[in-house]
Amino acid sequence: MTSHWEAYHARWSRLRPPLRPAPEVVAALSEELAAFPAAREPERACLLLGVTPELATIHTPLVAVDRNHAMIDALWIGNDAERRAVRADWTELDPSIGPLGCAVGDGSLNVMASPHPQIQVLKRLRELIPKHGGVVLRCFVRSPAEIDGAMNAVTPNAETPEQVCDTPELSASFHGFKWRLAMALCNERGSTLQVAALWGKFHRTFPDRAALAERTGWSLEDIQTIDVYADSRETYSFPSRDDFVEVATNAGWASRFRDVGGYELAERCPLLVLT
Repeated sequence: MTSHWEAYHARWSRLRPPLRPAPEVVAALSEELAAFPAAREPERACLLLGVTPELATIHTPLVAVDRNHAMIDALWIGNDAERRAVRADWTELDPSIGPLGCAVGDGSLNVMASPHPQIQVLKRLRELIPKHGGVVLRCFVRSPAEIDGAMNAVTPNAETPEQVCDTPELSASFHGFKWRLAMALCNERGSTLQVAALWGKFHRTFPDRAALAERTGWSLEDIQTIDVYADSRETYSFPSRDDFVEVATNAGWASRFRDVGGYELAERCPLLVLT
């Protein structure tokens, strides 16, 4: 397998927040979009980066863009004059997609390397969205790995992979644990991570999945969702907040964060608002 997206949709029903947007996240995204004057112009559509079902009705009209046919076919709940999905690369969109007023996405900037592909996407959005519009994206962020020069150790706010693997029960769900582990690996290696490396670290550390399930209370079915990454060549990234601000600035956007609480790892999943 070269990409896990061909099979990812089959596991979608097992995903929970933080991997999918909680209701309070959807409400906050909708509120931010409504504040953009261009988003209130009826002829302008909202661009959805991906086909996240929870965001399919966040605005009317709406056009969703994903580069994977399988994800569109399995997850998209629209496809009419007001709500359609298009197969395309986010960096190659052109004005033929129609007049846009805003854009929204859930983890969209995290499913690519950092920072240059992220800058490319945001530059393209800046060309397509008018000045009185904007972008709102939920982002998965890690704490920067600050090194104590005297102790030569990572500060407590930046977990190491070993710390995460030693304390899996601190995560309410396997999905929260998986994101903690991915972020911890990025603390060691830099913002970008091969998803196959995430699977490898987990597979080596927890060869007895039944024991892990008994220890944590997670279901084996949820734990097995990580296997979709085993042979994938895809990369994810988990930048810090400062990294995301730098990406936005380099793409020509002003940025701010909005925190939305109420679910696991919410403190690591802020909204990035771009104007």
